[in-house]
Amino acid sequence: MKNQSRYLSYLLMTAGILLILLSFFGGCTTTGSVQDDGSQSGTTVPTETPEINRSYQPESSSSPVSWRDYYPEYDEQTKSELIEEAKDEIQRVFPNVERDSLEGVWNDETDFIIDPYPNIKFNNVTNGIRYIWIDPTSNRIINYNSKRYSTSMSGPNVVSFNTAVNKSLNFAREILGDEFMNRIGDDLVLESNNVDSYLYTGDAAIYIYETCGGVKYERSYVSVSYNLRAGEVQAYGDNRANKNLLTELTTLSPEPDITLDMAKEIFESKLKEQYGLDDIGIEYVDKDRFYPSLYWLDRYSYVYSENPVPLKLIWEIPYTTEIQRSEDGYDEDIDAPKEVIIDAHTGEILLLTYNDELLICEIE
Repeated sequence: MKNQSRYLSYLLMTAGILLILLSFFGGCTTTGSVQDDGSQSGTTVPTETPEINRSYQPESSSSPVSWRDYYPEYDEQTKSELIEEAKDEIQRVFPNVERDSLEGVWNDETDFIIDPYPNIKFNNVTNGIRYIWIDPTSNRIINYNSKRYSTSMSGPNVVSFNTAVNKSLNFAREILGDEFMNRIGDDLVLESNNVDSYLYTGDAAIYIYETCGGVKYERSYVSVSYNLRAGEVQAYGDNRANKNLLTELTTLSPEPDITLDMAKEIFESKLKEQYGLDDIGIEYVDKDRFYPSLYWLDRYSYVYSENPVPLKLIWEIPYTTEIQRSEDGYDEDIDAPKEVIIDAHTGEILLLTYNDELLICEIE
């Protein structure tokens, strides 16, 4: 039951268009391909402190443009034409799909969890596909889900983790093209995650992050989930906003005014003040899948806001509490730590939960 509970927990965190809302990442950033013998081509660099591009644009607090400038409204005839173009794109990537099975539904309703902008949904597609969703402005597949995704599978792995990574990269290349994939190592960051090594679900995953000024966006990434036992890609998600929109929203300096050590001091001081404690029992996590990270705060509610402001630069710092570590069944190699989020320019605490008590929530 414990493994099943952890497996369900993993699915909840990694679903949501691969809303994988909290992803388990490897401890380093890969900028080359992975060979089947376990070796890597390219280089590997630490991700705890992103390299800053000193020539990046100066800090600005001016109001950026609205997302509506990049996601126009369409009349009914144009919608019908775009649905047909979306069918062409699906058949290009999945040539075995029967066109007659593709019934595209235009979705104008938006929310900040799954559908931040209008999209075309193709559900219950043939050839073992649960759904494929398309961004009509770019005619790009933004979500794919196999009917076997999230289904527990027993038996041995039929491919190695390194093979799964390369097959996932090939799948992403088929959808996104050579021009996009060749940017990996330049302004795209590749991370891979052997989920099966700690959750025993048979899953492997890759994440390809957009960056700006040498800093990753928190949510603007492409993800591919590959099942080692089924030997196939089971889910794909493209959470990226329009590239020009992201650029317009990212006007602050990528160099933090608040260092990681300073951010930790701010966090600890808040807890001591709140609870009147000298020893708050905090242990920082800095290994394996969890580590402090510098990000642009690009959650949907900010990127697709009706009142846009520049994206904040943030520190996400994982930690565990004494109570959390003492709980029965807690496993530091499996269970996710807590996180505190701090503005890397102002030092403001944006999100803080301590022993299941939500103290601060300034993130929409």
